[in-house]
Amino acid sequence: TRKNGRSSPVASSTAAYSLRLLDAAGNLLLQQPFDPPAVDDATGDERPFFLVMPYVADTAAIALFKRETELTRRPVSPSPPQVTVLEPNGGESYADTMTIAWAAEDPDGDELRYTVQYSPDGGRTWQTVVTDHYTATLALDDTSFLPGSRQALVRVIASDGVNTAFDTSDRVFSLRPHPPTAYISKPDDGAVFGLGERVELMGNAWDEEDGALEGGALTWWVDGQPVGDGKQFVADGLSLGAHVITLRATDSHRLRAEDTVTIHVRRKMCSANNNRLEVVVLLDTSRPMAPYGDAVCRALPGVADALAGMGLEVRSFVPVGIGGTAFCATQSVREIDPGTRATHPSDWGAAIVSVAEHYPWPEGYTRLIVPVSNQGPEDGNPVEDPGPDRDAVEEAIAAARSAGVSVVPLIMPPADSVSHPMILQLAADLAEATAGGAVLQWDRRDLDIAGTLEATQARVGCRPEVLGVWPPGAVDDTVDLALTGQHLWAGAQVWVGGRPAQAVTPSPDGTAITFRLPADLAPGRYDLQVGRPGVGAEVLAEAVTVRPPGWRVYLPFVAR
Repeated sequence: TRKNGRSSPVASSTAAYSLRLLDAAGNLLLQQPFDPPAVDDATGDERPFFLVMPYVADTAAIALFKRETELTRRPVSPSPPQVTVLEPNGGESYADTMTIAWAAEDPDGDELRYTVQYSPDGGRTWQTVVTDHYTATLALDDTSFLPGSRQALVRVIASDGVNTAFDTSDRVFSLRPHPPTAYISKPDDGAVFGLGERVELMGNAWDEEDGALEGGALTWWVDGQPVGDGKQFVADGLSLGAHVITLRATDSHRLRAEDTVTIHVRRKMCSANNNRLEVVVLLDTSRPMAPYGDAVCRALPGVADALAGMGLEVRSFVPVGIGGTAFCATQSVREIDPGTRATHPSDWGAAIVSVAEHYPWPEGYTRLIVPVSNQGPEDGNPVEDPGPDRDAVEEAIAAARSAGVSVVPLIMPPADSVSHPMILQLAADLAEATAGGAVLQWDRRDLDIAGTLEATQARVGCRPEVLGVWPPGAVDDTVDLALTGQHLWAGAQVWVGGRPAQAVTPSPDGTAITFRLPADLAPGRYDLQVGRPGVGAEVLAEAVTVRPPGWRVYLPFVAR
């Protein structure tokens, strides 16, 4: 582009490149040495640069050299182009779309390129709409990036590569104001927070007419209720479940825009809680369950949705029939375990054993079984405790613990008023011994299946943390050892030197585990590993010393 005046060279005379002004005979009129600046996004052999140099009147060509080798040149035609803005040229009104048109020609027949600019303030300031445009029409399908104004103008600049000309709208026109744009930067959509945790809300809004919006122009809403204003706000006291966070921006023309994210609030008992869940619902398919089976099936999709609303990734919510595929059961216990001992449609004790041991539990998921029945766990009613029903529950406890499964029984209204209290007691013992928490009762007003399952998952979904091992000396397989720590719930497993420990017994509160060494473990120092299937494990290096027969070595208390 022709430009009169002086400019400082971008590099010394030792630069590799130079821009040269040549006359019609090819004689040098002026040269400007330079080195192209480093550009991060330059690709291949191309590198953009910008250079300003004085213009000499007799210039006929502008040439780019690398040392003494000419790379390219552009001829300078004698005449500048001519351009006239046709639309908008004054008095028009536009809203969401706008067409800009002009007429242009070059007396020398040079190809023209156009830059189109827009002014919202009668020509005091300009913003570029498009550059290097090659047709005489520009259709804007969306004008939201241009400030609305009643004093708008457009300017078209035509260039033949060196010479330029421009024209501006003869009079101002109108462009309707646009609503602002709002953006929530924090929290992320789908974020999970712990119950009682404060939720920091951060966002911004931009309006083409007003600029950045602040203060009362920004309001925060939670579940359709206003809670605060400004770019930042802290929401607390959110209940369990999904919550919709909205940032509403209002500009000076009272035009509005919103951005929305959904967050989930759940119980979080550890920082790295596993939020993935696999649930198997064991349906008693006996005749006494006939009045309730379909109702339970209708409730299951809502339970799965509620768990997802609490931020849990529920891989499967599988209904399995104990005696077959009645109600909504998609498979039977016998399909999972062809050798199952569950031969009666009410054998939920034996069914738990089969599912715990043979169901294809996915890695990395907390494992839950929900038996649904109003019958005893062995052959239905009447219930015998002590007797086969108690034995069935003890076997279910052992199998569930071994597989890292928690059991949350759902007991339906009684079919037998005499047996029902014993069923509830057996179910409670089963839930406690497998870290399943509470027993669900269908006929209670406070029934919350999803909330109970979520609370169980929050508890057992934490990887076990070990603080110490006791006693602090060398031991053998006749000595009871104890682990202390956190999240040591039923279902946690202990290995010493890669072999499973014996007599593993977690405390009800998840803070300790007693165990014995594997039998016939050779003397030496061994790693101790504590984990839960589907959640993860922790290893303490050389935490246990096995003593040789007849002597004792004392090991300091292993603590973290």
